[in-house]
Amino acid sequence: MRVVIFLALLALIITIVVLVMSVSMINSFGSYVRAGVYSMGNRYYLSLNVTNPLPLPIILQ
Repeated sequence: MRVVIFLALLALIITIVVLVMSVSMINSFGSYVRAGVYSMGNRYYLSLNVTNPLPLPIILQ
C-alpha cells in the first residue's frame, strides 16, 4: 500500500513539473509563471511564482 501511495505521489510530482516547464516555455505565459527547483539538504522543493494580470483571484486546490 505504501508503494502505491509513493508511486502515485511521484507521478503527481512529475506531472506538475512537466506542466510547469511546458507553461514556462510558452512565451505568452512565461511572463506570468516562474518555476524553480531548490534543494535544501536531501530535499528538493518546487517553487511556483504566479502573477495574475487580471483582477481575478487564482485558486489552486
